[in-house]
Amino acid sequence: LIGRITACIVILLAMIWSPYCEKFRNIFVVINKVPMMFAPAITTVFVLGVLWKRGTKQAALATFIAGLAIGLPYFLVDMPHTAAVEDIRPAIDALRVGPERIENGMVAGYGIITDGWGIPYMMAGLILLCICIVVYVVTSLLTPAPTAEELDKMGWKSPFHAITSAEFTGITDPRLMAGMLFVVMIVLYYLLR
Repeated sequence: LIGRITACIVILLAMIWSPYCEKFRNIFVVINKVPMMFAPAITTVFVLGVLWKRGTKQAALATFIAGLAIGLPYFLVDMPHTAAVEDIRPAIDALRVGPERIENGMVAGYGIITDGWGIPYMMAGLILLCICIVVYVVTSLLTPAPTAEELDKMGWKSPFHAITSAEFTGITDPRLMAGMLFVVMIVLYYLLR
């Protein structure tokens, strides 16, 4: 049920979003820029959640909220729009683009942060990642640490615990399915290389 609801929400968002895609130079810019809103927070929670036992669920939630609260406005502010040349002349001069290359009037595809401040969108993602890491660490340190019982429920005692801990349940056993998938991938790799 959650997957169906999520799929419906994503489809509705895509329908709302589709008219704005033409503002970008090409589809690859869209493919790279849109995840920049969410990826730093998700990466922070995943990596620090796996590697740092002191991390808390409150820190994960705070990181998601902070990442979205910073990432979404960044994306909206930096969305390409048409700007008057007089408004962006300082940015153009700072980027050493000669005035002879720009006609008086309007410039399309101008992003305030990317073009105006000269911060590439991938660099903005790194800055957002650093902010998310700080939020995660500070929030984790300000909230009670997870107990040993909570940590035992969330992780395995060893890397092979998931493979050796339960009895074999037959053809539908996830370990058998994963093994069969692995064999199929090896065979396909050998045949198609």
